[in-house]
Amino acid sequence: MKINVKESIIFTGIFIFIIYSISMFMNSKISPFGYNEKRYPKIQEATKQSDLLILGSSQAYSGFNPRIFDTNLGIHTYNLGTPAEVPVITYYRFEEAMKKSNPKVVIVDIYFRILRYDVNFQYIPQWIKSVSRETKEKMLKELPLKDRLKVIFNITGMDKNMSEYIRNFAKERAAGHKGFVSVKTKASLESLEEENRFANYTFETNHYVMKNIEYLDKIIDSSKKKGIKVIFVTTPLPKSSVEKIENYIEIHNFIEDHLRKKGVDYYDFNVLKNPVFVDTEDFEDGNHLNYYGAAKISEYMSKEILKKEMFE
Repeated sequence: MKINVKESIIFTGIFIFIIYSISMFMNSKISPFGYNEKRYPKIQEATKQSDLLILGSSQAYSGFNPRIFDTNLGIHTYNLGTPAEVPVITYYRFEEAMKKSNPKVVIVDIYFRILRYDVNFQYIPQWIKSVSRETKEKMLKELPLKDRLKVIFNITGMDKNMSEYIRNFAKERAAGHKGFVSVKTKASLESLEEENRFANYTFETNHYVMKNIEYLDKIIDSSKKKGIKVIFVTTPLPKSSVEKIENYIEIHNFIEDHLRKKGVDYYDFNVLKNPVFVDTEDFEDGNHLNYYGAAKISEYMSKEILKKEMFE
């Protein structure tokens, strides 16, 4: 059978257009992460007046309320946290913000589970929409070729598990003040047990851990060169989650020892005794603070910054 080249090209073009259109619909109508676009259209514009920047994963955007820092310290704060953001991406987004902003302090969320991950291409579209072309190209280089092509054609939403979409979409999320995602849902004891992802969890270092640690070091080194004080924070997990982790103290020591050598402050709220967090009051699920828990940690950290005179 003779192949008609022209018809093949037309058919391929139509097929790509259909896939792209379906993916766009999936991302815009079903994805629970659409609120990120409302939080900051462009990093440089959103952060250019900021004195304090908050960086990291969903633990960051659900754990630190800029309004509290602004009120207590008389400053301008912006929360740049995004879902599943590994330190590799945090570094590039930090450097993007530095093109127009000149913060005195940066808080970096450090979540041990994220350290074991590679760059997740599912979230790349969320990240690249808010950065310059130069930074976008650097981010894409962190992906294998097959994943770069998926991002280019926006074929990402269909790879997600539909039940995860529905579960996340049902949560009452609100794009709060300056990047903070406000969730007032309180986890029940039943949900903490049923949805707990830490049963028999053991942390082990791997290639991705060392790569992510390398990029945390880049954030530290870049901050020091710019005269920025950097603080690392591990937001708390419910006690019911921490108790299931077989070697949490080893995890804490691994992170703390490294950051101590780099000469930066580290606050691990799974180890600190105060403030006290209550599983059924301060968490939305098994690994994220809700609005009320975020208020506690934001009050605590703003007082620490004030006590250490970081804005003097």
